[in-house]
Amino acid sequence: MGCLSSKSSTTIVLDPRQLKRSNSGRHLQFEVPSTYYSGGPIIEEVQSDGGDQQQHSIRAVIGMTGMGFLNGSVDIEVTRNKGSGFAERIVGQMDISTAATSTLPEAPHAQISPHCEDFLDCLSDHGNSPVEEVIPPVQTKLDETSQKFLEAAKSAQAQFLHYLTPEGKAEFRCIGKAGAVDLIAKDPPPGEPFPIVAGSRSFGAEEIDLNFMLDLLMDPATRYKYNPQAGEGEILRRGMIDEPHRRLDVHYAEFKGLFTVSARDCVYAILRERINENLWMVSWQSVEVPECPEGSRHADHVRSHLICCGYAIEIDPRTKDLTVTMVNRANPAGNVHMIPGWVALKGLKGQPASLNNLYGFLKGK
Repeated sequence: MGCLSSKSSTTIVLDPRQLKRSNSGRHLQFEVPSTYYSGGPIIEEVQSDGGDQQQHSIRAVIGMTGMGFLNGSVDIEVTRNKGSGFAERIVGQMDISTAATSTLPEAPHAQISPHCEDFLDCLSDHGNSPVEEVIPPVQTKLDETSQKFLEAAKSAQAQFLHYLTPEGKAEFRCIGKAGAVDLIAKDPPPGEPFPIVAGSRSFGAEEIDLNFMLDLLMDPATRYKYNPQAGEGEILRRGMIDEPHRRLDVHYAEFKGLFTVSARDCVYAILRERINENLWMVSWQSVEVPECPEGSRHADHVRSHLICCGYAIEIDPRTKDLTVTMVNRANPAGNVHMIPGWVALKGLKGQPASLNNLYGFLKGK
């Protein structure tokens, strides 16, 4: 008499950067495509023969992160009748308190290298082939207001990407150096009072922690530590998109001495996004939010309009040298028409020149 059922089990490793926080904030959510438990990169599997019904148990494991440890596991059981096939994907979630306190189960057939940039440098015992990321990117659904914020930040990003192309670079002229920063400028666009200024400098090959820098650039409260023209700042709306390779916030920031004028502040949508394997961008553009109108924080401050500002972090795939470019296209508003162009340009250099401060701050960490 043959077996009536069969069972199999799979242990997979999840990249913490690919996890999405639930609306309650108490769970980490994930998706497991069927290819990962049916012929995919399985770390450990036991399968019995025969049977009219098959039961498959998946153990999802959260491993080490680049900023520390977040360990945990959760079991999901999937049952199917013979020949019916598995569901297209499995969706699950893990309680954060469980993830923070439990430990990784033993997986003797896998090696995990926490030093790899992609984290999931898991090597199987079958030819040492790398295991790909388990979880597909989760696309966040935005409400109408958040969608407008995203469009504003993407508009700035699109302009910035153009400036990085050969055609875009040809629109700028060299205006000298500020320490290790190469400075360039573009004549004021029609209707704007000041030129567009940008600057680039090398941050070395693997000299700084890329993830730390990306987090730092998304924190307006600490900008004053590496930007002498920055004042107070705060996050007004956090994580409207909070995906492994994209984050969207709305920030408030105060500036001092910006464009050689003082008493300026701004509210802007800021997007951090991985464009490709060797390019990250942090770009922002001014938006309006009802909770922070002009004059609500400082009655004497003029609300500036940021058109295309941000950072591009490029990695040379051959040398691993990291280059950071900063661009600043903004209208400070207020009574600025009396400022001579050469005076304004001198003040504008301060923004990209702050890349030297950023490098020094990161090296000190």
